[in-house]
Amino acid sequence: MPNIRSSADLRNNYNDISSYCHAYNEPVFITKNGKGSKLQEGLADIDAGNTRPFADVMADLRHRRERR
Repeated sequence: MPNIRSSADLRNNYNDISSYCHAYNEPVFITKNGKGSKLQEGLADIDAGNTRPFADVMADLRHRRERR
């Protein structure tokens, strides 16, 4: 599970977050205005298999663009 922290938390607990980053080999996501929930939703989609191949998405976008 990713470590998601707010920008206020970074400001108020910089040393703790810095120590965590040096101790563990995993990302820490810093959010602004609570935007981390979208990141969590995206990671949950990946875990659930709700994804599409990049080539399919690009083909769909090109097709939509051509219809205009």
